[in-house]
Amino acid sequence: MGDLLHALGATLKLKWVYDGKVQSGSYCSAQGSMLNIGSTAISMSTLVIAVHTFVVVWKGVYINRFLFPSIIVGAIWVYAVVFAAASVAFHNDPADPYYVPVPHWCWIGNHLEHRIFGQWLWMWSALLLSLILYPLLLFWTRGNITVSPEDPWWKVKLHRRAGNEDPRMRHLSYAMISYAVMYAIMVLPMSVVRWIKFVLDHQGGTSEVPVPATFTVVSLYHLIGVTNILLFFFTRKNVLGFKGNRPPAANQTRSISTASIGNNSTWNDGKDKFP
Repeated sequence: MGDLLHALGATLKLKWVYDGKVQSGSYCSAQGSMLNIGSTAISMSTLVIAVHTFVVVWKGVYINRFLFPSIIVGAIWVYAVVFAAASVAFHNDPADPYYVPVPHWCWIGNHLEHRIFGQWLWMWSALLLSLILYPLLLFWTRGNITVSPEDPWWKVKLHRRAGNEDPRMRHLSYAMISYAVMYAIMVLPMSVVRWIKFVLDHQGGTSEVPVPATFTVVSLYHLIGVTNILLFFFTRKNVLGFKGNRPPAANQTRSISTASIGNNSTWNDGKDKFP
């Protein structure tokens, strides 16, 4: 839903292309709201998915009830919508609108704290956690990390990979790292360009980020919805057990080296699917 809303906000740029200019007004506010809410929902969802994936694989904790995921999803949307609506309500000065041209589309104006808590904080938190948690799971699937069920989750043993790599674990390792890599490709270039523009604007100079660079990184970021769908279709159904067998937990009492996993007939001792 966040991807859809964000994509709809991006398509509203066609009006600016047709008019040859971007100007404040109700249309500008609608586009800014869509981009703001959609981007926040995407980033917060990515953050939750990263943590959920880590908990499921690392500790073998499966959430089979519908209530808890519903609360999490609801909280994400309540925050995104209420934050955007309240921000507009408290900044309703016609001389200083909340959403303004920036300059090629409409987004949050000169309100740095709202830019941070309305998008950047969640975007960079999701990126940082993805770059930390998914590589840990990658090393686990490769047999380089062992987690004891008696120890806290942060106490692990590092060692060389033993034996031949099981094909199923190879697929799982690719799935783990693909989320971090693709999200970084989508987010990092735009973050760098936006921060460069922010610094240039606050230095009071006349330098500007080249327009082709801005449109390139923003167009790349707008593909995040397509990327999420492809990643889910090719990896998520096996990573989290939405289809087929669950992956083994990292803290199972049996050996988790790739060699030993390859000798097991099931992934989770017979508990094949969600109830």
